[in-house]
Amino acid sequence: MRYSSAPHRPELEGAALVRELHVYGPLVGVGLKPQAREWQHRGFGEELLAEAIKRAG
Repeated sequence: MRYSSAPHRPELEGAALVRELHVYGPLVGVGLKPQAREWQHRGFGEELLAEAIKRAG
């Protein structure tokens, strides 16, 4: 997450930006239950983004 000191668009003034969010690990098929060391589809990305929103608030 970063705050731009001089945003190029007026609507970004005072905004915090998350450009990309990746959760890495073995691939897990959509709809399949992840095993112990498989991190996809467990909600970690949602949790990370929620924390970024809270901190930017």
